[in-house]
Amino acid sequence: MSSASISANHTANHYNSSPALTGPALTGSTFTGAALAAGSRNSLSTSSPLQPSNSLSSTSSPLQSRSNNSMSNNSSLITATGILAPDIESPHWINVKDNAFGSLTGKIVVVNFWTYACHHSQSLLRHLAILQRTYRRRPVQVIGVHTPEFLFESDIDNLERAVRDFKINWPVAVDNDYDNFNRFGVRFWPSTILIDPAGRVAGRFVGAGSFPDLARTIHAILPN
Repeated sequence: MSSASISANHTANHYNSSPALTGPALTGSTFTGAALAAGSRNSLSTSSPLQPSNSLSSTSSPLQSRSNNSMSNNSSLITATGILAPDIESPHWINVKDNAFGSLTGKIVVVNFWTYACHHSQSLLRHLAILQRTYRRRPVQVIGVHTPEFLFESDIDNLERAVRDFKINWPVAVDNDYDNFNRFGVRFWPSTILIDPAGRVAGRFVGAGSFPDLARTIHAILPN
């Protein structure tokens, strides 16, 4: 997959050219909360393909010790802000066919920041898979943002293999340069940002143990 981005008005806490579509299409490689509110169909644009690298960008946030930044299963909900979520941008997407998403108009968007070698991130993936199945006929979309903690996690082949092994079927943005991680103010893996149908942050959830709070919040804001 070549470069693309999604801007989904999302923020989280630690542990990116397609033709115009029906209606006002989202161009560039961005999916924004403002676009959700305006009723746009999210589309991805292409740019220079990502060249696999053996090291993270020099502009990336420094890799930190998982002992300091991984959240236990006893993590709690962080108060929602109600702000418009920032863009999600990536040079490489996984599980995005033909560089285009279906319509996200009026949907609740669940943005999961994770790293595949983290046990707590793995635990939350199982919960998100259940959530995806439970709401498959409702306006709820899960989007993953993979920000590597360790160097080997930045390898695209390794990540694609992990996505297959964990049976992840939702879009995953590669965030090797920590651009989305920093834009959303994320500090821990895993972190989940919940975006309401108007494109605003409805909740920020840290750790696998925060999933019950996430599920309750989704139920509370789900359109009738």
